[in-house]
Amino acid sequence: MLNRENELLLKDIGEEVISKINKYFTKFDVKKEVKMQLEHEILQIINVRMKFGRLSVPELKTLKLITKGCSKSQIANILCKTERCINMYKENIRRKLELNTMDQVVRLYTQHEATNE
Repeated sequence: MLNRENELLLKDIGEEVISKINKYFTKFDVKKEVKMQLEHEILQIINVRMKFGRLSVPELKTLKLITKGCSKSQIANILCKTERCINMYKENIRRKLELNTMDQVVRLYTQHEATNE
């Protein structure tokens, strides 16, 4: 779980990476559009990682089980929690990731995991 200090550190790292990319691209005369696209993608990755860093361990476990196709009752049994607790985790996940549906959450998590491979 990321705390505020780690979030700021991650942002600083992103800004440093973008700065170095700008210097490199200027040196080799890379098109502005390519540079802007890369900057945008880096900032998106950092933003998503910060959001996932806000999830608690039980919320992350719940999300991983959801992406594996487990039902609410299966997740509750695996984590030794009530279905009501799993509903609360799901609501917290949606809220922390600033998304409206679990489908959006699963899609974002799947994309996030793909970038980590």
